[in-house]
Amino acid sequence: MRKNIYTLLLLSFVFFHQGQGQSVRLTQGADIAISKSVKKQLMDRLEERIEGNYYDRSGVASIISHLDKLKKSPDYKKQDQSQAFARYLTLALRDYTNDPHFNVIYSLPMFEQARRFEQNTQAAPQRTAVADPENDPDRQANFFMPQLEVLEGNIGYFRIDRMANIVNSRKTVDAAMQFLTYTDALILDLRGNRGGIGGFTPYIASYFFPAEKKLLFSREFPAYDSASHFHTTLELGAPRYQEQELYVLIDQSTGSAARNLAYTLQQHGRARLVGEETGVGTAGGHSAGLFALAEGFIATIPIANVVHPVSKSNWSMVGVIPDQKTSSEKALDEARLLALTSLWHQAEADQKPELKKLIDQLRLPDSEEQTVTGTDHDFSAYVGEYELRKVFVENEKLYLQRQGGPKLELKWIEKDLFQLTLPPNSRSAVVLPKVRFDRGEEAVVKGLTFVRPDGSIEGTAKRLN
Repeated sequence: MRKNIYTLLLLSFVFFHQGQGQSVRLTQGADIAISKSVKKQLMDRLEERIEGNYYDRSGVASIISHLDKLKKSPDYKKQDQSQAFARYLTLALRDYTNDPHFNVIYSLPMFEQARRFEQNTQAAPQRTAVADPENDPDRQANFFMPQLEVLEGNIGYFRIDRMANIVNSRKTVDAAMQFLTYTDALILDLRGNRGGIGGFTPYIASYFFPAEKKLLFSREFPAYDSASHFHTTLELGAPRYQEQELYVLIDQSTGSAARNLAYTLQQHGRARLVGEETGVGTAGGHSAGLFALAEGFIATIPIANVVHPVSKSNWSMVGVIPDQKTSSEKALDEARLLALTSLWHQAEADQKPELKKLIDQLRLPDSEEQTVTGTDHDFSAYVGEYELRKVFVENEKLYLQRQGGPKLELKWIEKDLFQLTLPPNSRSAVVLPKVRFDRGEEAVVKGLTFVRPDGSIEGTAKRLN
């Protein structure tokens, strides 16, 4: 069992894994026809992997029972293409568990890599990854660190779009923190960051604590009666940023390892979070393992439960709650205002006027937002039947309704993008998705796409007359 535990620890990075300098992604292969025998092999292996590795031991039997019932459904039986079948299983698992860490993917390269990872880690469990940033394709995106600057008032701003492999991105993180050394406060922007490789989180978090061993969080592996403990890194490549105030921007699309970073800093009292709640109603406080299934198919399965030493829990189902709630669009200005106000209170008399000027500029009243109704926005192009749903206008408002379900208002955001909203005094266990209407030839609406907070999408065609 210890061999299997070590294998899965190596594979526990959410949606990614590092091996010999190359990072694995959830890329898909060409679509092919699949036989009943391949489907059976895949399902047998998937159920076996869930049964042996899923972190929530009390929920294993329920998931297996759900998959067994699924196999008897008409929708399951008509799945005969690799990509559609993988997506079908992904949505089935996510909808049943509310956990975006479940994925089934068809990709021959990923299947071979997953199989090699399992074989290699069993044969040589002590192998350590060696830094090779020059051959890491993520370097072309600067390891997903696209913006670094000093804002007015000497406030640092550092945007991270994804948690890259820290073995290769460490020098880039160090260079960024070196650049920020003499700023008076820092805004760390994790809006839209869906996570990545878990090792990134404890390393960058270490910059915001003293140079002493401190437990940041743990990962518990209930299936193997094991745990991993993550402490601050004692040796960093740039000066620590432990005295200045830290503000972290989050929104509904902040996920996985990025949520972990925000939650860890908040629970330890080191950062103030600004923005939106992240994924209320989703079971996201986990790490996922990568597993080979049938030929060409792989799965990611939640195998570890993150536990923080302060809260003795994590953000699963409740989301990460910001200290200062505001919209994603206004989060940066709100954080700047908080930082400048704090600096003003600490400033010498001769420094206060300039800070006060910047504060007053941010406090200028926003321009009045235009309310979009049927009188000033033409909703007629969206109206129609969309498979099991219909879109219609009522009292100058746009609604979407599933057969037998309640009508949900679609509130305009921009262009063809809307937010799906609940009726007054109603609650939902999950964050409702945005709805994007898709246009085809001659700009005619041909379908709609649900855009979920975790970044997954689901398209539905419009029935054209």
